[in-house]
Amino acid sequence: MTQARIPLGRHSLSAEPVAKGAREWAMIVVTYKHGMRASEVCNLRLDGVDFKNGSIVVERLKGSLRTTQAVTEHRGELLLNEHRALREWRRHRRDDGSDFLFTSQKGGRLDRSQFFRLFQAIASEAGLPAEKQHPHALKHSIASHLVSANVNLAPVKQQLGHKSIGSTNDERSAGIESLR
Repeated sequence: MTQARIPLGRHSLSAEPVAKGAREWAMIVVTYKHGMRASEVCNLRLDGVDFKNGSIVVERLKGSLRTTQAVTEHRGELLLNEHRALREWRRHRRDDGSDFLFTSQKGGRLDRSQFFRLFQAIASEAGLPAEKQHPHALKHSIASHLVSANVNLAPVKQQLGHKSIGSTNDERSAGIESLR
């Protein structure tokens, strides 16, 4: 049996370190699948995830576009099954009255610095080099993976929430550079 992995250039995160908890798994897979910044994933709202229709509303920052994107199943890699990860987190998430999807252990919105520390610990445990131990590496990775799969830049632009195709090209270039 092969172990599920999220690819990050020549490195990857395995299911073992991500298995720390349902919240961490869901946060990492959502961040990767939608090319989100740490603040964007921490700002996701419960009502922004529609399990029935399989969609998620992503409020982008830094002048990027607000998008509604598909929540995906991934039959080949359990770790990349976003729908399952989100369902699992919803099942474990305690109701603290917060509107935010990802909450801290004390309740309320998880701060981006907390997410950064969680990701850094998981990435370090997975053996990623220090320069890839930040959540933004996931955004570079999805951009380069989509382009490597011959996905046209226009859908990649939509996936990343960019207004400009130039931003998408920069992100793609950063991802490709990280493969070296």
